[in-house]
Amino acid sequence: MCLAMHPPPGRASTEEPLFDILQKPFLPFSNSLWVITFFFLVFSAIVMMITDGHNIDDYNNQGKVPILFKSLYFAFAGYVQGGSANLPASVPGRTATLGFGFFVLITLASYTANLATILVTRGSATGITNAQDAVDKGIEICIAMVVEEQLRKIFPTAKFKPMVGTSDIPKAIGRGDCGAGILQETAIEGMHAGRFSVGDCKLVDDGKLTEEEAYCVRDENGDARTDRDCYLARAGDLIMSVPLSVPIRTDLVQSLGWAIRKTLQEGVVDEGKATFSQTLPPPACGEDGSLEEAAKNPLESLRLPANSMLGTTIISIFVMVLALLLSALEIHTGKTIQEILGCANLRDPDMAGEERKKGQRRALAPSGSMRN
Repeated sequence: MCLAMHPPPGRASTEEPLFDILQKPFLPFSNSLWVITFFFLVFSAIVMMITDGHNIDDYNNQGKVPILFKSLYFAFAGYVQGGSANLPASVPGRTATLGFGFFVLITLASYTANLATILVTRGSATGITNAQDAVDKGIEICIAMVVEEQLRKIFPTAKFKPMVGTSDIPKAIGRGDCGAGILQETAIEGMHAGRFSVGDCKLVDDGKLTEEEAYCVRDENGDARTDRDCYLARAGDLIMSVPLSVPIRTDLVQSLGWAIRKTLQEGVVDEGKATFSQTLPPPACGEDGSLEEAAKNPLESLRLPANSMLGTTIISIFVMVLALLLSALEIHTGKTIQEILGCANLRDPDMAGEERKKGQRRALAPSGSMRN
């Protein structure tokens, strides 16, 4: 089955619901991944508040509630800006910023890469994954007349539009006569090689059809565009197979069976297939089939799941927990990490802020532990 993906070349985009428009910025990540990202940012804000809330340069209002809201701002602003929005003054604060920055680096890079993928396939994906989906949604399906009876037995409630031949289906979808079509696999391969597009434009050149009737799309040189049908992609598994057979006399069954087995064993059939494949024109929808394959995937399957960022989240949380431990060590000892390691420099601006005595600790410490 081949589905129509909108908008086709040269056609205006269909109007989208407001919800779909508002959802676009969030498409690269799944809902569960956005939830994880939100709670990680909240956790990051709490860690920032604990490890660097005493930093008067970033937190000029030292009330607990203002510090919390300022930390939330730093976390979310840092995420959308792609880096830290604050300037931590302590070792625990800087360590927490490293964990936060690692998370931001990986998630934003993944967001950008996946957004590019979705933008490429946005106009192609319909969310229909098989023929039954199209039938359930009431989409009119173009089919060849010769298989109408068999298909109606499989899909009795389907809205079929019979066509004279398979080659008429792509241009019927392009004209908007139907929203999907059922074709044989070889026809889909030929369609993506531009065979139907070239044939339809030839009908126009011969005066048999008009440009609109043939849905002839030409390039700047006036030649038929072989990628006209690249917005059509196969969806779902094989619907049915039509057996081709000829009757033979009973006394010839054994002899014919032996001849067929011998032909297969000698590789005659494989040689014929190889010769035929070399004569097929290359696909016009990308040599690697990327456009065709991308169009097969509904948008939901392209969204990054939560487990794709599991490792990144664990590493970032580990670094932030380390920052909390360093902060707890400072609180317990009443000294900064620099002082604990014996490398404190009292002239360091991080040790003495503006309008503060040099040597006064900036680390979060219990009341009475501050010293001059």
